[in-house]
Amino acid sequence: MEVAQHNQPEDLWVSYLGNVYDLTPLLQEYKGDLLLKPIVEVAGQDISHWFDPDTRDIGKAHRSADRFPEKPHPPGGRFLQVPPQLPLSDWANDFGKPWWQGSRYQVGRLSAKTRNICIINTLT
Repeated sequence: MEVAQHNQPEDLWVSYLGNVYDLTPLLQEYKGDLLLKPIVEVAGQDISHWFDPDTRDIGKAHRSADRFPEKPHPPGGRFLQVPPQLPLSDWANDFGKPWWQGSRYQVGRLSAKTRNICIINTLT
């Protein structure tokens, strides 16, 4: 799958930890939410560095070092379904599993090795 070709908000794919995810339905569901911005900025790219490969959750390397070191701080900024640094009364956490932990948006796996091929139509 060519993830880089899907780099627009109306057709947005990302890859992380060896899998490919189509986040287009997620963007449509949360249309207009400012927390989509970091995701839209990395459309068509690999975001594995955002996550810890062991827990498949937001990476430990990107924890905030200020007043609340236990809260995750993604490198692109807080994105959809990441808890806020400070408790907020308007943060809805009734979405179940965060989008990055389930397989709902998974559309495939990354290839370990790719090989360029040339197809020649011998009938013409």
